[in-house]
Amino acid sequence: MAEAVTIAAPTHPLKLSLTRLSVPMPAGTPRPALARSHHTLTVLSNKAFIFGGIDASGTPCPPGIHTLTLPTSEATPNPPSTATEIASSSSSSSTTTTTLPGVQESTAPSTSSYFISYPPYALHDDATGELLLPCARSDHAACARGPDGRYLLIHGGRLAEGHGHQASHDDDGNNENEDDDGGSNRLWQWDASLLRWTRLPGMTQLGESMAAPRWGHWIFWDRDEADEMNPDGFVILIGGRPGGARSRKSESGGTDEPGGTETQAWMYDLHSGAWTALPALPARPLAAAYMGRRVYALSRAAEDGACAARTAVHFLDMRESAVQREKPGALVWTTVPANSRSHGRGRGQGQDQGPGPEPREGGALIPLTTGHGREYLVYLLGCSENPSGETRFHSDIWTLQLPARKHSIASAVDKLRGTFMPHRDTGEFRWAEAEIVPTEQGTGEEKAYPGPRAMFGADTCLNGRGVVLWGGINANGETESDGWLLRPAYGHADHERAE
Repeated sequence: MAEAVTIAAPTHPLKLSLTRLSVPMPAGTPRPALARSHHTLTVLSNKAFIFGGIDASGTPCPPGIHTLTLPTSEATPNPPSTATEIASSSSSSSTTTTTLPGVQESTAPSTSSYFISYPPYALHDDATGELLLPCARSDHAACARGPDGRYLLIHGGRLAEGHGHQASHDDDGNNENEDDDGGSNRLWQWDASLLRWTRLPGMTQLGESMAAPRWGHWIFWDRDEADEMNPDGFVILIGGRPGGARSRKSESGGTDEPGGTETQAWMYDLHSGAWTALPALPARPLAAAYMGRRVYALSRAAEDGACAARTAVHFLDMRESAVQREKPGALVWTTVPANSRSHGRGRGQGQDQGPGPEPREGGALIPLTTGHGREYLVYLLGCSENPSGETRFHSDIWTLQLPARKHSIASAVDKLRGTFMPHRDTGEFRWAEAEIVPTEQGTGEEKAYPGPRAMFGADTCLNGRGVVLWGGINANGETESDGWLLRPAYGHADHERAE
């Protein structure tokens, strides 16, 4: 009976709980505010690293690093209280620490989470004469490097209007002179252990310039487990719009037609310091993610006149090793058909993917797992333009179920479904709007939902079982200063279930 229930249990829609994360700070606090948009949030060892962006006044944020310790997967955070504890550090890193009370384990006394701000501090490289500090930027790309939670990588982005591609800095992060980076193709690495920046080499492929400066793109890190020659791994770069300077022109724009930097894909070898071109995307990506050795990208589906605007799904399988990637035809983008059912596993006639999210800009596509090899992509919020040119902000959250991980319990369950329930598909590549499960938020004054917003920072957390987002711009044009933690709720978070 239990086995039958497991096989028949639905895998979508996914139930998610939302917990608000805020940093209540009294006036006059000696640190940069976290109200920002067009920034990145990257999780290293359960700490959210926030970098760059635009503040509420429209000014680029200084290139400092801000970290926020997230609740553990077992904790159930309560609404944050108004009490704060500010402590100024006298260490060389000049950090400011804020205690965030109110994070509470379900079976233990209250614990605290910490916010730490590392102001921009340029170190002088005696060998090259460079000041090692990336310039202030927005709309850049960032990712974690390595499984040990030590390194943060950033790439590209846009500077303030009127600036060049790079500015070196004084000790306060102010521009001193223009050089040659910023919005270009340099990779910067933040060492969370040594608290310092390093500029990684490499801008060419066999002597050919990689590409123009870009912004609004994505980068992901991975490595081939069996490759002893390159333990550092590689970085994958997806899309991006040309240019490295911020202007007051529309944030949208761009073309959905193939070609140019917007459909380019690149791979950077961290061992050799060289870029290699990957196959171009079928269309300009609106969002991208990396999970299970695959790059996933969303775009506007081709107009067929039969339905409203739809979101197309594409993926690129990066294979298991460099040897496999070098084989002819090994790397090819695949577009999931709109009428895909279980990705061609032969379970009955093709079935439509069902209703899906409206194509949008400024959202986020984040990997999420519910355990046992069951994996999803969470598509969050964002904004779009209607035919009259007005911007519409979205508050919906969607999930796209991915194929079950090989040799997992979820994969075995899907095979049993195909055998004993041939008329029921496994749910692969099926969209479903997430069901948000209410959580206690204390007083009625606390927000219970992020609301419509875009241009925020987001990443996977809690070992893949959660999603965290911070900041952004809401429908009123205001800059947000809070964050939200999304986690599977009820049975979908239960380790005893295999759906």
